[in-house]
Amino acid sequence: MFNRVVPKEQLMDEAMKMAEKMAQIPPSALKITKMTVNKTYEMMNLKQALDYNLETAISMFFLNQEQEIAEAGRVLREKGLSAFLKDSK
Repeated sequence: MFNRVVPKEQLMDEAMKMAEKMAQIPPSALKITKMTVNKTYEMMNLKQALDYNLETAISMFFLNQEQEIAEAGRVLREKGLSAFLKDSK
């Protein structure tokens, strides 16, 4: 899920950048992510669902790296999604 506000004249360029990033993600991971977002959205509010989804996605990609998962979860809880995404660039 992407959420970004850009000036109208930059919209297509930004959309294509995001699409290119998504194209690098395995389809099975996208499917699991979508299922997780949909299910958790039914169970809790949107912010909690997105946070849970992000932690699940991180776990999928770093299954054997528990310390990195714990650190990512800490950043998410303490500083929020924006800080996590900024740190991951």
